Amino acid sequence: MEEVIKIAVGELGVTEQPLGSNNVKYNTEFYGKAVSGGNFSWCANFVGWCFWKAGIIELTLFYNKGDKFKYNAKNAAYCPNWVSAAKKINRWVTSDYERGDVVLFDWSGNGIASHIGIIESVTRERTPGGKITLTTIEGNTGDMVKRCARGVDKTVLGVYRPDYASITVQTPNDFTPESAINKLVDTGWINSPDLWLSIMRGEKVASGDIVKALIVKFAQAVSEKGK
Repeated sequence: MEEVIKIAVGELGVTEQPLGSNNVKYNTEFYGKAVSGGNFSWCANFVGWCFWKAGIIELTLFYNKGDKFKYNAKNAAYCPNWVSAAKKINRWVTSDYERGDVVLFDWSGNGIASHIGIIESVTRERTPGGKITLTTIEGNTGDMVKRCARGVDKTVLGVYRPDYASITVQTPNDFTPESAINKLVDTGWINSPDLWLSIMRGEKVASGDIVKALIVKFAQAVSEKGK
């Protein structure tokens, strides 16, 4: 948890270029290319990026169909998907918010999440029914990564609470052979994934282990270059 928050705090002040464009590095890494325009809001991509950089895979597994580090940006960028995913794995919480929770907001009052952030701290007034304030780190707030103070009211739908105690931390480029193949297919370096998998299993050539090692190394290099 602390690593996630440390990474998020370190991004404070990062802005879109130019302002109002949604052209920002978190989108670029999720989509694999620079994007801009009104269809590319990036608050959710920022949150996912922070967890990814911390090596926490739980937040990627629920929208990537088992491939640890293959982002599905279309799903990840849509805030309601975080709510449904949290509920699916019984990590949706609607009270007693904590540091490290991923908070979902509803700005329209229609019960659908429209914004997301990471809770840095929670302040409670020491009076019965006293005000609760969430200090959050949010992307796409004023076209930048920003620290905000949000009162807990009807705009707060709830939080996704990662099971930090049982999460396995892995590096973003810790590919399996299968995810390495998927990475190279998605980035256009190879096609025919079934053929390559059969080669790595030694079904096509005797040197399957050598090919497997080369494919994994290649995928790591492609990922590090951000392609």
